[in-house]
Amino acid sequence: MTHVILLDVNWQYHQTVSVMKAMNLISRGVVEVVKSTERKIHSNFFVPLVLRLIKAIRKFYGKAVRWSKYNLFIRDSFTCQYCGTKVTANKLTVDHVMPQDLGGKTEWENCVASCTTCNSKKANKRLHEVGYVLKKKPIQPTVMEFARKQIKELGYEQMLIDLGVY
Repeated sequence: MTHVILLDVNWQYHQTVSVMKAMNLISRGVVEVVKSTERKIHSNFFVPLVLRLIKAIRKFYGKAVRWSKYNLFIRDSFTCQYCGTKVTANKLTVDHVMPQDLGGKTEWENCVASCTTCNSKKANKRLHEVGYVLKKKPIQPTVMEFARKQIKELGYEQMLIDLGVY
């Protein structure tokens, strides 16, 4: 596992961070290690798996989820929003519901995950021109909605249940 789960002070899922970022947080003393892997980084230090913040971060919940291709795929559950096929991230593309040629922007409300076949068929046309109907309306997720979706899609749900956190 290349990511470390970061919990807030209330034991709620906060986000995932890289092992490098986790090591930085540990060395700065802002987190405590809840669970580690069996893999050693140093003679006496194991790779962390779950960390918990020692102090609250108030700004986090006020922020919007940053738009990125990968975050979009998580929002859409790695599923093509036209044909409903669930595929891996490397087989998905970002499709603009309103094509960029026609003024569509790269934002949460205008982008969906699409398999390469459906995206090629749609090209720079509008949905009605190719007979497509979206499986879900594209929306900007709240921080908590996104966090829960991320836990599920990245396979952390059972581990957090086992730890008594989730």
